[in-house]
Amino acid sequence: MIPVKEFSCAADLQAHYRALNARFFPSRPKPRLMLVAKVEPEPVATVDLSKEIETFLDSLPEPEEPAENSGFVPEPGPFGAKKIIAHVAQKNGFTSDDILGKVKSSRLVVARWEAIKLVQEMNPKWSLPKIGRIFKRDHTSILHALREMGARS
Repeated sequence: MIPVKEFSCAADLQAHYRALNARFFPSRPKPRLMLVAKVEPEPVATVDLSKEIETFLDSLPEPEEPAENSGFVPEPGPFGAKKIIAHVAQKNGFTSDDILGKVKSSRLVVARWEAIKLVQEMNPKWSLPKIGRIFKRDHTSILHALREMGARS
């Protein structure tokens, strides 16, 4: 058993604690502040690229507008998933952010389920959690969407 030291007054107790703190937590030397001369940055030469950018943009070919019933077939992979989401959103009058968002209106939910079903059909080897990460949802929400759309039983 450890012997208990008794103190006759508060000053003795405070002195004891100061001695223990000095022993177990030695003081570190305070950092010294040094004055450093302020250095002005050298001026950076600016280049006007507006003409070059404008000529580059003019040289790009015009994007083709897809026909409404063009037989849209996206490629498999994450970029294909984004294209599927954009296509389904446009077809139903929404944006991709609406499909990936938290709104639960019935028209939007059905469009979201349709996008989930198409992504799963295009990428059959993808797991439900992976599809869930794309749609910012839990894998059980993806499973529910697929069951509602008749993709899985």
